[in-house]
Amino acid sequence: MENKMICSVCGKEENRYEMVKLNGEWYCVDCLDEKYFYCEEHRDYEPIENRVAFEDVYDNHREICQEAFDDNYIICDGCGRPMRRGDEYIIGDDYLCSHCYEERKVIKHYHYHHGQEIHFHGNPTNGIYFGLEIESEREYDCDIDKNYIASSVRDVVGDNIIYFEEDGSLDDGFESITHPMSYEFMRNNSIVEDIVDTLSDNGMWTSERCGLHIHVSKTDEVARKMPLILSFLESNKNELIRFSRRTYDSFHEWCEFYTDGDLLTAYEAERICLRPQGRRHMCINFTNEHTIEFRCFAGTLDAKRVYGYIEFILALLENIEELFSISDKPTFKELEKVSGFSLLKENLVF
Repeated sequence: MENKMICSVCGKEENRYEMVKLNGEWYCVDCLDEKYFYCEEHRDYEPIENRVAFEDVYDNHREICQEAFDDNYIICDGCGRPMRRGDEYIIGDDYLCSHCYEERKVIKHYHYHHGQEIHFHGNPTNGIYFGLEIESEREYDCDIDKNYIASSVRDVVGDNIIYFEEDGSLDDGFESITHPMSYEFMRNNSIVEDIVDTLSDNGMWTSERCGLHIHVSKTDEVARKMPLILSFLESNKNELIRFSRRTYDSFHEWCEFYTDGDLLTAYEAERICLRPQGRRHMCINFTNEHTIEFRCFAGTLDAKRVYGYIEFILALLENIEELFSISDKPTFKELEKVSGFSLLKENLVF
């Protein structure tokens, strides 16, 4: 009999190893389940009336006591499910789990939008659409939430025009990324002005870490001209650095040249264009499937400079073959002469 115990509720006699002693009383499994449950948080049995059973934001089924729930959990204002205190994200007055936060925040994580639906705007006669990546950071005394700033820009230009992503090169900023637009659509609808003015008005600026990246449609004609354009830029490194308003250090870190000397031949440039070999942080990035990315320009919230850089790319595309018919190593001054594009235009000063 010393290995048998009697349940204090139903009187059933069981092997002591199949019973539980709680508060000086022995319980069989059935009677224990009617009166108590095991709190996963306190690792002890608690009265059944204190039980809180739920699915947390990670789809885990939990059974804990009310005290443990109140002390350790908070309700997500997005999906209504509990999450551990300390795991919450805050937007405005709402406490959100990581999933609801990612869904609700305007500035998504880096490359979040890859694979999303692309909206094209305008009908370019030359077949070329432009996409902008405008990097900016909060000014030191700016206490406005970044997601609020981004949502303000989106409210002005529309969510089918622009979206936003974090960027690892920025300390306290984000990228404002446009959907593809023709240059005429951009100018006629003041798209760039609306973006940069709203960013500036809300305390954003461009530090030395910021860049302006301009994507160009990779049409057959554009791709055909790229070796000559690359050769032109590599042969005029000093002029390009001054024109783009970047520094030598920022070129080395975020938009490297392909050569140390002068790249003079179209043959050498063609080999680079056809085989970029994953080299993305270059003055021109050839690794994207549908676009060619000019990464050489310093960040700016001046609409005139943004348009000027686009016009510079257009001047190259429209005149590069004529330039090389004149000289094996054409210069910026010769580009001005042939294209009529002034490097001083719209405050694009050396």
